[in-house]
Amino acid sequence: MNKFEIVIPTDDEIDKCWSSNKLNSIFTKRNFLEKVANSVNWYSVKKSGETVCVWPICIDEKKKVYLPDFTYYVGPVWSDYILNLPNHRKLSILTVIYEKFLKKFDSKYSNINASLPTYLQDIRVFDWWNYHDKSKERIKLYPRYTNVITNLQKNDFTINYRKKRRQIIRNLENKKVFIFERCEDKNLIIDLYDKVMERSDITVNQKTKKTVSVIIDYALANNGSTLQIRDTSNNKISYASICLSENSTANFLISLVADEYRKDNLAVLGTHKTICFWKEKGIESFDFNGSNSPKRGDDKDSYGGETKLFFDLSYKIVK
Repeated sequence: MNKFEIVIPTDDEIDKCWSSNKLNSIFTKRNFLEKVANSVNWYSVKKSGETVCVWPICIDEKKKVYLPDFTYYVGPVWSDYILNLPNHRKLSILTVIYEKFLKKFDSKYSNINASLPTYLQDIRVFDWWNYHDKSKERIKLYPRYTNVITNLQKNDFTINYRKKRRQIIRNLENKKVFIFERCEDKNLIIDLYDKVMERSDITVNQKTKKTVSVIIDYALANNGSTLQIRDTSNNKISYASICLSENSTANFLISLVADEYRKDNLAVLGTHKTICFWKEKGIESFDFNGSNSPKRGDDKDSYGGETKLFFDLSYKIVK
């Protein structure tokens, strides 16, 4: 038997691999990903019978590889094995294991889409794939950024907010009409989501609507949050947010502000209150999950977190 072998893992093997590495995110946790994706094919590489890395391939209704809406970092999922490798061995091990996955995918699929977690910064193996074979496609790599507030329990994180953000929060809190609270009404959030998309002239297909519904259900049933701001002067819901959390990181997936409150900057207060909610729950890091457009990137960076690089990859397989 080879030192490393690629196999189809059991559910227990997937869960054990994911759980052993506290840098893995909610997005590759099996019981979440299998709910939010149409279907998932799992592959793993073992060393001496121990699963060291798994890789989920999400398949849509048309049998195409895809990344589900609202997900990040869906790609190779390492056990703590990767964390304990010395630097002088890491590249050679990454090369062997990633090449095993890529050869398998070459034989099974017409394309691959994946997103690497922020702790996997070495992308050379992917960049070198098919380097000397001009008849085949190279893997395309796309730098992406997110913003993460870290050390929530040790720091007064608001010190790093942009001054204007602190002023907006102070002014809105002084009005004493906005109540921040949990939202248990799934339909209320979906209705607000639909209105925000319509206002933004964004057509939302049924698959995306289903994904939003699944995420809300998961947040309500598991370690997530569905939160709202209510205007007590008229009892209207002015803001809502959805987060999911694992491994001491809260992931900020959806942030919605009602149209009549946009000019009041309720999204700023809602974001701040959502971060405070998770700090009170003992979370160490708050990931804004994406900071890649000029407007949204600057907005997310204005809360003073650390900008972190990650990579998306796409690979068209030529038979």
